[in-house]
Amino acid sequence: MGQSFAYALALTVMGKTYVA
Repeated sequence: MGQSFAYALALTVMGKTYVA
């Protein structure tokens, strides 16, 4: 569960960085 949350958070950060 924790790993999934960390993975989702990483995707969110990467997505924001890519869009920004």
